[in-house]
Amino acid sequence: MIFNAASAIIGPPDALSPCEVEAMFKVNVFSILRLAQLFLPSMRKKRSGHFILIGSTAGIESCGFFGIYAATKFALEAIASSWATTLYKWGIKTTIIEPGAMNTNLPNTASIGSYYSEDDPYKDFNRHALIFLKNCLKEGIDPDEVANLILELLKHPSPALRYQTCSYSRDLAHRHLCDPESKTWLEEHRKFLEDFYKPLS
Repeated sequence: MIFNAASAIIGPPDALSPCEVEAMFKVNVFSILRLAQLFLPSMRKKRSGHFILIGSTAGIESCGFFGIYAATKFALEAIASSWATTLYKWGIKTTIIEPGAMNTNLPNTASIGSYYSEDDPYKDFNRHALIFLKNCLKEGIDPDEVANLILELLKHPSPALRYQTCSYSRDLAHRHLCDPESKTWLEEHRKFLEDFYKPLS
């Protein structure tokens, strides 16, 4: 079973309304849990199956403009880890894929958090973020690469828990393991996002 549904809203966590946060968790997290609960009884009887979750590098590290989206992807990491240590008792495999940027239409469907309808402190920040995201995903990998990886995993007798899809996502995972206090990460990201607060010309 492949869990691929996702929605995204741009903005720091406080820029999203409670309804927007709830809606994103319903799509990105709760739907996966519900579907799993519906199918697990038959999978346990057959003592076979494979859950493949489409995570993200946002599940490895959050960022200034994707806080709640990243929270849903971090949740998938926790769920996958838990299933990997429990469902194997019934022969059920669990894998989470952590793609880097993919060339999809996500920037065209992503909305901006609406909590600050007036006097928005993130107005310029979020506009910069949307432009950055569009440019980043244009250079991303073809989604077919992830599809091909899924096909390989479905045939694999004993797949690993986590797979990264490109050198960027592998380097990202490695860097976080080597920076447990996140001092380097925090300094780099604050510096990177500094210009996001400047008005667009």
